[in-house]
Amino acid sequence: MRRRLFDLGTIVHRLPLVGPRRVRRTLAARYAARFGVAPRLDRPVTFNEHILHRMIFDRDPRLRIVCDKIAGKAFIAARGGSGLVVPTLRAWRRPEEIDWSLLPARFVLKPTHTSGPVAIVGGPAECDPAALVAAARQWLAADYFDHSLEWGYRGVPRRLIAEPLLLGPGGAPPVEALVFTFGGRARLIRLLRGRKGTAEERDAWYDATGRRLALPANLPEADIPLAPADRAALVTVAERLSEGFSSLRVDCYLTAAGLKVGELTPYSNAGLLMWGSPEIDTLLGGLWDPGFDLARLPGHAGTPTGGRALVAAGR
Repeated sequence: MRRRLFDLGTIVHRLPLVGPRRVRRTLAARYAARFGVAPRLDRPVTFNEHILHRMIFDRDPRLRIVCDKIAGKAFIAARGGSGLVVPTLRAWRRPEEIDWSLLPARFVLKPTHTSGPVAIVGGPAECDPAALVAAARQWLAADYFDHSLEWGYRGVPRRLIAEPLLLGPGGAPPVEALVFTFGGRARLIRLLRGRKGTAEERDAWYDATGRRLALPANLPEADIPLAPADRAALVTVAERLSEGFSSLRVDCYLTAAGLKVGELTPYSNAGLLMWGSPEIDTLLGGLWDPGFDLARLPGHAGTPTGGRALVAAGR
């Protein structure tokens, strides 16, 4: 019965006349269930309302490019240079096509039409082809739009890619740096450390000048330094890639081989990011205003900014 209801909902969301209204209603209900209030969609105020507004109304055709991991890599290379792109080792339409003997001992497997799913293979002992094929089949089973209702993913070709496992200095996992841009200007940087989706994951927030911020969100904070050279590189790259977009998150890695751009994200956390307070959500909604003063963002009283550059040698 649940499967039938899901299929019916999928059909309704895609209908030319009824679909847009149904998508709006469904997304508004998700928002209300998350935050306990209805979203202001006609005139968004908060950070999350702005993201939700884009999901419902923005039909910029470039969104379908950046949501497609293969097309997105070409976009990144064209705007920023091929050195920023995480290499693609192989690409397939079906998991049964994968020749595991052609892949390195350590690699990452992911679908190209979704946001989030990934399989990390850290060595031969972690490579279980049967389990990976089963996961890949599940990834490719549906159009991601039917789950997320994020328009940019609708109709994106369903494929698989393998990438090399990125490493930071000394062979440790790299720090992930999410650069939030608005009107082509970098405004916020979120550093992430620890395996994504686990209890080990931590974050640290900075503004584009390198000032440490107190922005409690959905992860515990950690002292993750941001070196001036890394900050400058992140800002330069993010602004180059996001030029012409009302907002865009540029997801980077600070690797031993230099700064790499993993993907471009137009729908940050699907408009459901649980900030530390509604007041923070409202304050960050002001970032869509070109005149917003970053000094209004709360500073962090702890760790000073700076530190050794993680990727300068690789640039």
